[in-house]
Amino acid sequence: MGEMTKGTTMENLLERILDTICKGTWVVDKDEVFIYFDKGMEEITGIESKEVVGKKLEQYMSASRHSVGDEAHFREMFLRARDSLKPIPYKTMPIITKGGNLSFQTGRLIPLLNSKGNYDGMICTVESVSEQKISQKTLRDRLRSERKLEEIYKNSPVVAFLWTAEKDWPVEFVSGNISQFGYTPEDFTSGKLIYGDIICPEDLDMVRNEVNEHEIEGKIFFSKEYRILTKSKEVRWVLERSFIGRDEVGEPSYYQGIIIDITERKMAEEAMRESEKKYRLIFENSPLGIFHFDENGVITHCNENIMNILDVTREQIIGFNMLKDLKDKKMYEAVKAVFKRRSGHYEGKYHSTTSEKVTPIKADYSPYISEDDELLGGVGIVEDISDRMKAEEALHLDESRLETLVKLNQMTEASLEEIIDFARAEGVRLTESKIGYLAFVDEDVGTIQLKSWSDTPMNRCKIKDKKVEYKIEDVGLWGESIRQRRPFINNDYNKPHPRKSGYPKDHVELIRHMDVPIFEQGKIVALAGVGNKKEKYDSSDVRQLTLLMQGMWRIVQRRKAEKELEKSEDKFRTIFASTNDAIFMHDLKGNLMEVNKAACETTGYSRDELLHMKTKEINTSLSMEEIPQRIKEVKEKGHAIFEATYR
Repeated sequence: MGEMTKGTTMENLLERILDTICKGTWVVDKDEVFIYFDKGMEEITGIESKEVVGKKLEQYMSASRHSVGDEAHFREMFLRARDSLKPIPYKTMPIITKGGNLSFQTGRLIPLLNSKGNYDGMICTVESVSEQKISQKTLRDRLRSERKLEEIYKNSPVVAFLWTAEKDWPVEFVSGNISQFGYTPEDFTSGKLIYGDIICPEDLDMVRNEVNEHEIEGKIFFSKEYRILTKSKEVRWVLERSFIGRDEVGEPSYYQGIIIDITERKMAEEAMRESEKKYRLIFENSPLGIFHFDENGVITHCNENIMNILDVTREQIIGFNMLKDLKDKKMYEAVKAVFKRRSGHYEGKYHSTTSEKVTPIKADYSPYISEDDELLGGVGIVEDISDRMKAEEALHLDESRLETLVKLNQMTEASLEEIIDFARAEGVRLTESKIGYLAFVDEDVGTIQLKSWSDTPMNRCKIKDKKVEYKIEDVGLWGESIRQRRPFINNDYNKPHPRKSGYPKDHVELIRHMDVPIFEQGKIVALAGVGNKKEKYDSSDVRQLTLLMQGMWRIVQRRKAEKELEKSEDKFRTIFASTNDAIFMHDLKGNLMEVNKAACETTGYSRDELLHMKTKEINTSLSMEEIPQRIKEVKEKGHAIFEATYR
């Protein structure tokens, strides 16, 4: 710094610094016009500064289309630095020297900003230089390279094009493998066809608009997928990737690029879209609940039905962590199996986190593994098995009820009281209740007679002088099914009800209860009641209790009839044995079935002898023809009255 004179300007200082650290430096303004070209650049290019300053950058770039790759790289880096306003290194910049050779430079692009922070130009520092002399040997090498490249093109699906920047892109060059679409290069280079002629009419405007936008925005690369027509009018999908070449004023002058046939890929994508559409349709409309969780166990997708089954919202289920938030240990183990690359199964009752809903579910979990064997998460499929569980439970209860009825029928030595107590206890068990009772009803008199009640509540209900007979009009809720003449369920006993009269002292507390009436010939003959089931009573409970008590009532009535018949038979035997009249019992064929003592005394035969005889063998005044007539009369009228003398 001490060597600096007073006349040293900041500009001189910057020049000295740049000369020291760089092999060359040049600067263009925001319009890409040279405003600075230092001595280092003069030495590199052999061109004086005064020849360069004021001219466009593109005038000193390679004019050869064979160097498009290097020029395209530099142009891309230039635009990136300009747009990002950040320094960017570049690998190769081809500049034509005064001797006609190419100077390939490597360095850094540094955007210049104005006082407002906007782009105002570009500084380019050159860090290394290599020169390539364009000699006859170089041209021969390039020609060989071109021929080699052409050979590669012929044996590849990639078609190379060179288009002029005119409407619908006339073709200057196209590689021979355009034949895969049925065309020859001469179809285009002769002017017979231009490129726009083979673009599918439905896509042509779209391609025009895309190219136009790229031209206006100053972009140098173009990539687009569209359809073309083969010579036989078959539609094929292609991918085009092109470089937009511009003249000295920045206007598009040509397009150089390739097209690749991607029809098979497009067909595969379409097939995949259709498959995804189909599976999404299945996913969304499946009667099963389906959800996906990622490699961390977090649910990412679900269908509508899983929300209905679990009684949750989409917001509540998406983001739920199956490994951290699950409380059910059995379900957690089933999910954990997925992360060991195994399937998991769970069956049980799911308790909703948002309500009191309890849903029996069956859930199957499967690992989701990618083609490269990476575990991406898992899929859960959940089925609401409430109906199945109810059906199984109903079947079990039906079997249990039938077993109970069989036992009732086998209680031949039991008293009616024992039969009624057994039926009441089984009604409590079948409905999973805690208490129960059974009463007989006489609608004609208007009374209810309590016949049986649970032992357990009697221990709890320490009510002194318990009544066993009530008037129907006086009873509270437990007589409601008689008044309504249908089953009555109250699943919330604490709710107010006009028939509720409160508890007697020391009565067990009721949570819920159910009563069912038993009918015979249109009249209510019995009333069965149960109470305090853990879950709500429903139609299944009504069915089981009704069928059980109807069976019980038939058995009770049969036992009563048997008792009455026994009494009647005892009475008949007494009369039969003690009467002085001879009585003969015979079937419709005349075979004697029973006789009394008077019959034996009258005929002189023993009882055993008479029971082996027919009526016609008894010596009476009835002729052999009259006896069948009397039997016929019995068949028709149910009785026959006649007189006969025994001889």
